[in-house]
Amino acid sequence: FTGDLYSRGTKNIMPSIEFLGQLAKDFCVLYIPGNHEHGTDKLPLTMEKLRQYGVNVLSNNSMEMDINGQSVVAVGADIWQQKGIEQLEEELKALKNRPGFKLFLCHYPEDYEKYKQYDFDLMLAGHAHGGQIALPFIGAIFAPGQGFFPKYDRGFFDYTPALEVSRGLG
Repeated sequence: FTGDLYSRGTKNIMPSIEFLGQLAKDFCVLYIPGNHEHGTDKLPLTMEKLRQYGVNVLSNNSMEMDINGQSVVAVGADIWQQKGIEQLEEELKALKNRPGFKLFLCHYPEDYEKYKQYDFDLMLAGHAHGGQIALPFIGAIFAPGQGFFPKYDRGFFDYTPALEVSRGLG
């Protein structure tokens, strides 16, 4: 889950947290915060509760897992934590020496350009919401962080490394 679990104005964050917690009972759920969580005073509580529910919270760190006998390494970016940027870059550099599938979670799809130099297989992103302004048959006209006619508004980009930009569920 690549952030924006709730909006800045959300009063009751627990339904969103509990939803990810329910998923975590049956699936390996990874979470990084987005700008909406960072725009509130609820982020520390969010991260604490998600961890209590068994969600893997990543914040400029990595974790290794085994999925059906395949080694998977996930690195999660939390670029609002400026002091953690160096730690994030160290984690990304270390991917070169790690075996298996390498997953990078980053809230901002436009940061793909900055991070594509690292040795990951797939970057998962959100933030663009399919375009804040989108028209049928044309697509996104505007997306946050990318401006008009965004390059990374939604969907799968078959690049090396690959990029998947989620529109989100809400």
